[in-house]
Amino acid sequence: MIIAIEGMDGAGKSFVAKKIADEFDYEYRALPNKSFFNMNDEEYKALCNRVYSLNDDYAKAWFFGFGNIISTKNVGKSVVLDRHFLSNYFWNGTVESEEVFKTMLDLIGIPDLTIVLYAGSEERMKRIASRDLLDKDLKDPDMLVFGYDKMIEFANKYKLPFLVINTEKFDKNMVVKICNQLIKKIQNYSKDEVSKYCNDVNLRIKNKNAEPFSKYLK
Repeated sequence: MIIAIEGMDGAGKSFVAKKIADEFDYEYRALPNKSFFNMNDEEYKALCNRVYSLNDDYAKAWFFGFGNIISTKNVGKSVVLDRHFLSNYFWNGTVESEEVFKTMLDLIGIPDLTIVLYAGSEERMKRIASRDLLDKDLKDPDMLVFGYDKMIEFANKYKLPFLVINTEKFDKNMVVKICNQLIKKIQNYSKDEVSKYCNDVNLRIKNKNAEPFSKYLK
């Protein structure tokens, strides 16, 4: 099983993904390009900056797309991906690079389940500040962008089974509990059954958005 954890910076992706991996003995995978090229933090940051300096949507989409591809290869057991297609598409998806994403989807398919962790801009900035008051993201206007509409649009367009969890309504441990309950529920489902379940839950939440997400895991 391949589970992708998505969301904007500060939504809690890494914390949740690592906890899921621990709970189910899944392999946790993050920053696949960095691991593949065996780089330290500074080397990888410099490489990313070089890619962005090209100001080329195709190059950026393919560079991070390479990470999307290798993160799903050589899967000996189930994996949890800390960022995947939706994050790449938010940052690098344009009309020009759309074909890149279509090609990647054709090559490797879609995750069995994508969990999108939602948190608004103000809340995310608070969380980033609580981790590190000197974090450069706090001064980056791009971090304030509401990127969820673009992510969900991509997920719907390419029929990725996904669920959104509003992390502002729960503490981080409750978010982990909800994710664990969800994965236990769908572990033995077929791909079609997972898609149907996600569609049904998303529809009910849309119609009754005041009700807690956890209600639909029972």
